[in-house]
Amino acid sequence: MSETKSVLSLDIGSTNIKVAIVNEKAEIIGIASQKIEILSPEVGAAELEPDRLWSQIVSSVQEVFSKCPNSRETVKSVAITGQRGTFTLWKKDNGKTLHNFVMWNDTRSEQYATSSNSSMLLKAIHGASACIRVCTGSDRFKMVSRFKFSAQQASIRLAWVLSRHPEYRQLASANNLCFGGVETWLLWKLTGGQVHATDHSFAASTGLYDPFLGTWSTLMCQRFLNIPISILPELRDSSGTFGMIDEDLFGFSAPVSAVIGDQQSSLFGLGCFRAGELKCSFGTGTFMCAATGDRCVPFQNGLYSMVAWKIGNEVAYMIEGNESDTGLCLEWAVAVGWADSLEQSSDVAQSVPDTNGVFFVPGFGGLHAPICDDSAACLMIGMTPQSTKAHMARAVLEGIAFRVMEMLYTIQDQTKLTLRDLTVDGGMSKNDFLMQFVADLLQRKVHRMNTPETCLIGAALLAGLSIGLWKDRETASKLVTSEKTFYPQPSAANEAKYQRWREAVERSKLWYRKA
Repeated sequence: MSETKSVLSLDIGSTNIKVAIVNEKAEIIGIASQKIEILSPEVGAAELEPDRLWSQIVSSVQEVFSKCPNSRETVKSVAITGQRGTFTLWKKDNGKTLHNFVMWNDTRSEQYATSSNSSMLLKAIHGASACIRVCTGSDRFKMVSRFKFSAQQASIRLAWVLSRHPEYRQLASANNLCFGGVETWLLWKLTGGQVHATDHSFAASTGLYDPFLGTWSTLMCQRFLNIPISILPELRDSSGTFGMIDEDLFGFSAPVSAVIGDQQSSLFGLGCFRAGELKCSFGTGTFMCAATGDRCVPFQNGLYSMVAWKIGNEVAYMIEGNESDTGLCLEWAVAVGWADSLEQSSDVAQSVPDTNGVFFVPGFGGLHAPICDDSAACLMIGMTPQSTKAHMARAVLEGIAFRVMEMLYTIQDQTKLTLRDLTVDGGMSKNDFLMQFVADLLQRKVHRMNTPETCLIGAALLAGLSIGLWKDRETASKLVTSEKTFYPQPSAANEAKYQRWREAVERSKLWYRKA
């Protein structure tokens, strides 16, 4: 009888910590989850307290083993995935963190980003890069010529933190400072401070990485932001041995065999390996990602080209658009009483034939790709005395779908790829009305997978492939199957409805602009 083998997969998300044991059939046989505690000590702040986060991770691992008491001995590999762009700094000599994690949706560095964008240095580099682009046709210099800083980038938030704490630069000069995202810090903790590393997918999400060269960007670090490259983690493949778990932590030792960003992990777990294959994750935010194969597409209009994964000589790329708080919009709709739950909002929306002229623009945190207006406001417009809770709930869901439509068409226009059916995952993908409306708008099939936890599964597949748990990625990805397919229904009214919604978007723009 063959030995039972499994992977322990950890997903440190923006809303929840999830720890799962994934077996050889890519099934989650045990899972533990805890809600992350986000701190907001001042306007625009979004932070995580490191000690509290570590305590939650440890207790989640212990909980999943208590649920599956015989599984500890079966774990042969560990995978790490999670939120990207969230970071902290710590001392190399003792591992002490110097500040709370600054999350990817923290907006306190917006003024710093604006100032950097208006600098003469950036304007000069834009001009020089544009000239080189014309002479050489280089996509790399095309990307540089259009680059702008944003508070969403870890790079600008790190520069902002360093500008406020000159003592951190002194630690860097003494080679006693480490920078890392949640994944790098977690790897450091799990290996007892032995490994300071990340993979290319996480690195590509920082704004400090050159996706064309596959290295940390000296141009960005040294010329633009004055960030010491010495504090950055070592770059490694997404699938491979990162280090061994300290046995004293959980009573077993196994290699960390995969480290990959959450959206990249989802793309892998959904089997989107070929250029043009497309997925959308509906969670705290909505993330639309398209595989672009071995081509790094120059980004614009708020889209980002990123490394999807690096395994050996293979470097796979993707292009991504996102809206950071669409899930929060639906939670808000539930909180104000327009639906009893996220799941029930689907039935509420379908209880009326339309929104009765109500439109909703999902923008609590501004509007991202392709609108790119951080000062835009969340907006609901068109209410009358006849408007009901059902009209409001339906308008929220339709507004989210319109944002998905815009992201897809922007990706299609920028990449010139023939995009395939849309594969979806995440908690909001359970909403049948939303998925059907997305299918109708995009006029393409939408496949909802048999598990919403594709981030956990994708990372586990990469870890398992590293230790030979599966023969190849095609064999592994076939284990994740479609639970339901939504077929597009033609509707002549949708285009007019979308154009009317665009009028609402125009009214929401620049609302929070500073005088």
